[in-house]
Amino acid sequence: MFRKLMQCSVFALLGVVGVLATYGWAISANKAASISDVMKASFGKGGFKAKITEASKNKNYDEVAKLGRDWVACVENLLKNKPPRGDEKEFHARAEKFLNLTREIVAAAEKGDGKAIAASLKGIGGLCGDCHKNHK
Repeated sequence: MFRKLMQCSVFALLGVVGVLATYGWAISANKAASISDVMKASFGKGGFKAKITEASKNKNYDEVAKLGRDWVACVENLLKNKPPRGDEKEFHARAEKFLNLTREIVAAAEKGDGKAIAASLKGIGGLCGDCHKNHK
């Protein structure tokens, strides 16, 4: 009888540990990418901007659209972060502009409009200095 009680207790404990471990993994999987991670993915060597610029030059608009959708998902993480300094509302307004420009890239790629893609990329470049000056 004691042996059965111990076996049940061990299995119950393992179940609790399993649930807590799974819960912790779910929380970390849902954690937003940091501002630094978004910037590296966006503008680092081989980042979204470089890849989209190259694909657009080659008129590979399907690739631009695919990369653009991934970039939109990446940039959405900025809205889940707080800026290192400066007003949080202003930061989120600038992040929204960035997000809207990435969405415009996807829309332009789906239409095969290389000029609109280039204009949106230029607009993104114009946001950099302002955001860095106020929030970095």
